[in-house]
Amino acid sequence: MRTLYVTDLDGTLLGRDGRVSERTLRAMDALWAHGVCISPVTSRSYSAIEVLRGARFCAPWCLLGGARLYDAQARRVLSEQTYDVRDAVFILDAMKARGLTPFLYAQDENDEQRVYYERGSDAAALEFIARQRAKGDGRFRQVESFSEKMGEKLFIVTVRGEESVLRELRDGFLRRGLHAYLYHAVRLSGACSLETAAVSKRAGVQKLRALTGAERVVAFGDNGNDVGMFEAADERVAVDNATQELRALADRVIGPHDQDSVAREICKMEGIEWKF
Repeated sequence: MRTLYVTDLDGTLLGRDGRVSERTLRAMDALWAHGVCISPVTSRSYSAIEVLRGARFCAPWCLLGGARLYDAQARRVLSEQTYDVRDAVFILDAMKARGLTPFLYAQDENDEQRVYYERGSDAAALEFIARQRAKGDGRFRQVESFSEKMGEKLFIVTVRGEESVLRELRDGFLRRGLHAYLYHAVRLSGACSLETAAVSKRAGVQKLRALTGAERVVAFGDNGNDVGMFEAADERVAVDNATQELRALADRVIGPHDQDSVAREICKMEGIEWKF
């Protein structure tokens, strides 16, 4: 039976430093040599190329929350789905009406990822942007109005705020048929974000299943934006640092993300001795 393993990156496959450990890299080399089909499924765009440098995958990558399938070997986009502009405007307006500062994730005319925010954003959002820039994140761009960017490829909208407010927004978006998820920063108590996406990870994994001809899908995740991926899988595995929401949906829970747990589990399932 051909199995496709799909894994989230941040908080799941990646360690605390946001990188793939050397042991996981060696294990993935062995899995690749055995033809084991593994695909990263992430909200990241091309930044995934940098954090996964040295890792080899037999399957295409699923980027931008499920919206884009990417052939990393040929460096070629296989398929993508963007927001309907009306949906993007509805989401942004609903967030701003509650006094929140949204971030709009897009690909510009050069297919470079940009994260747009409007002039007048709140202090917490500006502090977050400053921290990200200090880490070398050059994606953030201030605009007078999001309307300036409606001609670009629009993929994800995120916002931070009180969980009760974000839950209300999420439920309204879901009733409209949009894809929306609460995302908890597991290591930062009380931190909560709302993420909406042009499509869900569920749709991305369904496309991967069809493309690879997989008869079974095993998914690994840690947070609310992995719910769709779990819904598309035959077997659901949460890492030990996962949110309670995702643990409740999992068939089983393995070790934490910073102990090579995903690579260990796939090796175990494939009968490959862990000696890395």
